[in-house]
Amino acid sequence: MGAALQKLTAVPSIAGDVWISGGDKGLLHSTYGGRTFTTLRSVQSASALGFGKAKPGTNYQALYLIGAVKNATGAFRSIDKAHQRGVFGGVGVITGAPDTYGRVYVGTNGRGLQYGTPSS
Repeated sequence: MGAALQKLTAVPSIAGDVWISGGDKGLLHSTYGGRTFTTLRSVQSASALGFGKAKPGTNYQALYLIGAVKNATGAFRSIDKAHQRGVFGGVGVITGAPDTYGRVYVGTNGRGLQYGTPSS
Protein backbone atom coordinates (compact mmCIF):
# COMPACT_ATOMS: atom_id res chain seq x y z
CA MET A 1 0.00 0.00 0.00
CA GLY A 2 2.84 2.54 0.61
CA ALA A 3 1.74 5.03 -2.06
CA ALA A 4 2.26 8.71 -1.26
CA LEU A 5 -0.05 9.84 -4.08
CA GLN A 6 -3.14 11.68 -2.90
CA LYS A 7 -6.36 11.43 -4.91
CA LEU A 8 -9.37 13.72 -4.52
CA THR A 9 -12.77 12.08 -5.11
CA ALA A 10 -16.07 13.98 -5.05
CA VAL A 11 -19.30 12.32 -3.96
CA PRO A 12 -21.71 12.41 -6.91
CA SER A 13 -24.76 14.67 -6.36
CA ILE A 14 -23.64 16.11 -2.99
CA ALA A 15 -22.17 19.58 -3.32
CA GLY A 16 -18.96 20.10 -1.32
CA ASP A 17 -18.65 16.48 -0.17
CA VAL A 18 -15.11 15.32 -1.07
CA TRP A 19 -12.71 12.63 0.08
CA ILE A 20 -8.94 12.26 -0.22
CA SER A 21 -7.36 8.81 -0.44
CA GLY A 22 -3.99 9.92 0.87
CA GLY A 23 -1.82 6.82 0.54
CA ASP A 24 0.01 6.35 3.85
CA LYS A 25 -1.72 9.47 5.21
CA GLY A 26 -5.01 7.56 5.30
CA LEU A 27 -8.50 8.77 4.39
CA LEU A 28 -9.70 12.35 4.75
CA HIS A 29 -13.26 13.69 4.38
CA SER A 30 -14.64 17.19 3.84
CA THR A 31 -18.24 18.36 3.67
CA TYR A 32 -17.09 21.94 3.08
CA GLY A 33 -15.70 21.68 -0.44
CA GLY A 34 -12.19 20.96 0.81
CA ARG A 35 -11.85 23.97 3.12
CA THR A 36 -11.42 21.65 6.11
CA PHE A 37 -10.88 17.89 6.34
CA THR A 38 -11.42 15.26 9.01
CA THR A 39 -9.01 12.32 9.10
CA LEU A 40 -10.60 8.92 9.72
CA ARG A 41 -8.28 7.47 12.36
CA SER A 42 -9.23 3.82 11.74
CA VAL A 43 -7.85 4.01 8.17
CA GLN A 44 -4.05 3.63 8.12
CA SER A 45 -3.69 3.84 4.32
CA ALA A 46 -5.95 4.53 1.36
CA SER A 47 -4.72 3.95 -2.17
CA ALA A 48 -8.05 3.98 -4.05
CA LEU A 49 -11.59 5.14 -3.37
CA GLY A 50 -14.89 4.87 -5.23
CA PHE A 51 -18.63 5.21 -4.67
CA GLY A 52 -21.67 3.13 -5.59
CA LYS A 53 -25.42 3.08 -5.13
CA ALA A 54 -26.61 3.65 -1.57
CA LYS A 55 -28.00 0.75 0.44
CA PRO A 56 -31.81 0.74 0.27
CA GLY A 57 -33.17 2.86 3.10
CA THR A 58 -30.06 5.06 3.32
CA ASN A 59 -29.26 8.31 1.55
CA TYR A 60 -25.45 8.23 1.30
CA GLN A 61 -23.61 6.34 -1.40
CA ALA A 62 -21.71 3.18 -0.51
CA LEU A 63 -18.00 3.90 -0.21
CA TYR A 64 -15.40 1.43 -1.55
CA LEU A 65 -11.78 1.66 -0.40
CA ILE A 66 -8.51 -0.12 -1.04
CA GLY A 67 -6.16 0.30 1.88
CA ALA A 68 -5.56 -0.69 5.48
CA VAL A 69 -8.37 -0.36 8.04
CA LYS A 70 -7.91 -1.30 11.68
CA ASN A 71 -4.64 -3.02 10.68
CA ALA A 72 -6.28 -5.23 8.02
CA THR A 73 -5.23 -4.63 4.40
CA GLY A 74 -7.71 -5.20 1.58
CA ALA A 75 -10.75 -3.78 -0.18
CA PHE A 76 -13.55 -2.47 2.00
CA ARG A 77 -17.17 -1.34 1.66
CA SER A 78 -18.85 1.13 3.99
CA ILE A 79 -22.51 2.12 3.99
CA ASP A 80 -22.21 4.83 6.68
CA LYS A 81 -19.55 7.30 5.51
CA ALA A 82 -16.66 4.96 6.43
CA HIS A 83 -17.60 4.38 10.06
CA GLN A 84 -18.20 0.64 9.55
CA ARG A 85 -16.80 -1.51 6.79
CA GLY A 86 -16.62 -5.02 5.42
CA VAL A 87 -13.57 -6.69 3.92
CA PHE A 88 -13.45 -7.99 0.33
CA GLY A 89 -9.73 -8.79 -0.28
CA GLY A 90 -6.71 -7.06 -1.92
CA VAL A 91 -6.90 -5.26 -5.32
CA GLY A 92 -5.59 -2.11 -7.10
CA VAL A 93 -8.59 -0.01 -8.34
CA ILE A 94 -12.13 0.02 -6.96
CA THR A 95 -15.57 1.55 -7.55
CA GLY A 96 -19.19 0.72 -6.89
CA ALA A 97 -22.02 0.41 -9.40
CA PRO A 98 -24.14 3.55 -9.61
CA ASP A 99 -27.33 1.56 -10.25
CA THR A 100 -26.97 -1.62 -8.14
CA TYR A 101 -26.43 -1.43 -4.37
CA GLY A 102 -23.53 -3.56 -3.17
CA ARG A 103 -22.03 -4.32 -6.57
CA VAL A 104 -18.33 -3.52 -6.58
CA TYR A 105 -15.86 -3.54 -9.47
CA VAL A 106 -12.16 -4.17 -8.79
CA GLY A 107 -9.13 -3.94 -11.03
CA THR A 108 -6.49 -6.52 -10.25
CA ASN A 109 -3.38 -4.74 -11.55
CA GLY A 110 -3.07 -6.53 -14.88
CA ARG A 111 -5.08 -9.66 -14.04
CA GLY A 112 -8.43 -8.42 -15.31
CA LEU A 113 -11.51 -6.80 -13.89
CA GLN A 114 -13.73 -8.56 -11.39
CA TYR A 115 -17.03 -7.65 -9.79
CA GLY A 116 -19.07 -8.96 -6.95
CA THR A 117 -22.50 -8.48 -5.42
CA PRO A 118 -23.36 -9.49 -1.83
CA SER A 119 -25.52 -12.60 -1.55
CA SER A 120 -27.72 -11.14 1.19
